[in-house]
Amino acid sequence: MNKLRKICTFVVAVCLLACSLMFCNPSHISASAAANADLTITSAADLIAFSQRVNAGENFTGKRVAQTADIDLNGVPFTPIGLYGKGNYFYGVYDGQGHTIAGLNISNACGTSNNGLFGHLGGTIINLGLINGNVSGSCCGSFASHAASSQAMIINCFSTLTLNCSRTGGIADNFIGSIINCLYYHSTQSYAVVGYHVASLYHSFAQKPLPQSFKGFTQEYQLLSGAPTEKTIDALSDYRTTIFTKISLPEGTKLYGWELKNGEVSFSNHTIDESSARIYVYLKKNLAVICFLAIAGLCFAFVCIGVLIEKKEGKERE
Repeated sequence: MNKLRKICTFVVAVCLLACSLMFCNPSHISASAAANADLTITSAADLIAFSQRVNAGENFTGKRVAQTADIDLNGVPFTPIGLYGKGNYFYGVYDGQGHTIAGLNISNACGTSNNGLFGHLGGTIINLGLINGNVSGSCCGSFASHAASSQAMIINCFSTLTLNCSRTGGIADNFIGSIINCLYYHSTQSYAVVGYHVASLYHSFAQKPLPQSFKGFTQEYQLLSGAPTEKTIDALSDYRTTIFTKISLPEGTKLYGWELKNGEVSFSNHTIDESSARIYVYLKKNLAVICFLAIAGLCFAFVCIGVLIEKKEGKERE
């Protein structure tokens, strides 16, 4: 009896220790419902001012910029954020939060021929749609011409911009970072997601195959044929939690799903927040710990049953 009690006590102690390490470590729990933004973009004037700050040398490293409304740039001259080759680039996180920028119009008049919303991107763009605009130049992409860092990422974004460039990528041109869960779709133009190269490409859509120059890693690159009218493509339907296994986003970040339906692209009401996805990812990464806890729990149950049986047999012997 004493031996069984010691075993039972040991099993309980191990289970409690494992649970405390797994679930009570604050580094694995989202501290807030939403990540605080260091800068909010609510208007065309805000976006232009932000571009000017980056081009003047403010790189926003470790900071989050949040767009809180749809922005219309029609008729407003715009200079790419982080002009290509100038040395002043954005290294923070630009979170569109499921909003769009309409009427983006960039040409060689901006001072460089390698153009996009961002010229040279060192940080991350997420949850942003670009619609009803025009980008022209030499080497162009809707969101960026080039990446200034291998850590640069474009995530969960879509573009329907008209692109008129010598070498063109629907999302980016020559990008040494990662493009994840993005779409380029146009009713009359046909471009691949990248014009030349991207280091890593995951679960993205366009109407043209990747260029022969492409030598990076790709997973689930899907071609669109014409204007899909029967099947809706939902950005998060099959890929919602996988994104969080590949990247690290600020606590509280939410993914805003886009969808392509009947030839129209827009953000849907389909979302997933970072905290629930992080729990999923953490459990997936710690499968061994979970299995151990399950086995320990079974052992504990068997020990308890053994104790009860022994007690019952002892009473019967009496």
